[in-house]
Amino acid sequence: MKFSVIAATVATASAHHRGHHYKHSALPHHPIYNYVKNLMSPADAKPFHCDYDASQDMEQWEYMLNIKRSVYVNGVRGFYQDKIENDISEKCMSNDIMAKFDGIKALHHKIITGDFFAISMDEHKSAINDIIEAVWSTVEDCRFVVPVQDVITWCQNNTDKCVHKTDLLARLYENAIEIFEAFFDMYNIATRDTMCENNITTVQNWGKMSYDVAQVYSKQLGFDVVLDSKKEVSHESVKEQINHVIDAAAATWPAHPSCPFRPLYETLKTMRSYIKDEVHDDIHMIKNIVKDKVHHAKEHFEQKIEKFENHFANGMEQIQSSWAQPPQVPQYQEMTIFEMPQFEMPQFEVPQFDFGMPQQQMWAQPPQAFFGMPEMHFESPRFNLF
Repeated sequence: MKFSVIAATVATASAHHRGHHYKHSALPHHPIYNYVKNLMSPADAKPFHCDYDASQDMEQWEYMLNIKRSVYVNGVRGFYQDKIENDISEKCMSNDIMAKFDGIKALHHKIITGDFFAISMDEHKSAINDIIEAVWSTVEDCRFVVPVQDVITWCQNNTDKCVHKTDLLARLYENAIEIFEAFFDMYNIATRDTMCENNITTVQNWGKMSYDVAQVYSKQLGFDVVLDSKKEVSHESVKEQINHVIDAAAATWPAHPSCPFRPLYETLKTMRSYIKDEVHDDIHMIKNIVKDKVHHAKEHFEQKIEKFENHFANGMEQIQSSWAQPPQVPQYQEMTIFEMPQFEMPQFEVPQFDFGMPQQQMWAQPPQAFFGMPEMHFESPRFNLF
């Protein structure tokens, strides 16, 4: 029990230490780490706050009408590149025209509610007349025919730019900064956050997008006409005007037409060939250098091997020559042999003891003599210790 408590305490402290080190390390602050973390796990929920200004919001029909006006007016201004003498009238798709749609709105309401039989003939006529009047007044106030005729007339007089795309790369190069700014503006508009955007801001963004697109197309085209919405227009049909453009383009058709990006392609092709040749030469030179280095290293290595083999062969020859001769016994000096000294044990006489008893010859002859046994004599052994 005590061991489990100690183990849990140590593990908790270790985890706390690792978490503390992780929080104060540089990894959580790295942009790549945050990007991958956002991909793998959703971001933490943040309180949503929106400063939405609804004071300028519009009714749905009015909102759509303002978007159409913003797209058209700003598109025309962008196409003419702000070269304006007489601008589009303020009456073009203004809010005053919305009164013409009251009759059609009433008809629409009765239709969606199923009150078909409550619609009278006069109501039908009045609504249709209001729509026709609104359409023709819009055409007159917005002067749609002026930009159309200006483009057709300019294209008829400049078929080299309009149809054959002569000097297209030069125009793109001259207007590169403006074109880049327009594309950057379009990107910002397309990727904006529309969560808190009111109707007026949306209408303005639609107008900016239309202006940028028309400006980019006009710059690459080389259009240089001044807008004059009050000028007199031709009464010739648009079809006949387009046919004039086709005839003019056919009359100036080049004998050997080419793509406008052909010079760019040729330049890139030349650069590719130049880079390829340079890289090929560099690779060939590197190969030669590496080949020489490898050959030199190989020769050096072979010389070392040959030198080692020569030394080894010489050593083996010496060993073999030494083994071919008979073995020579080394001459040693004769060692002097010493004689061991001879030692004799000393002779002691046996002491005589008198203990009040009849003297017996303890060391006399053995008792065998008294019994008529043969007498045996033993000689004392002599020890030679050395």
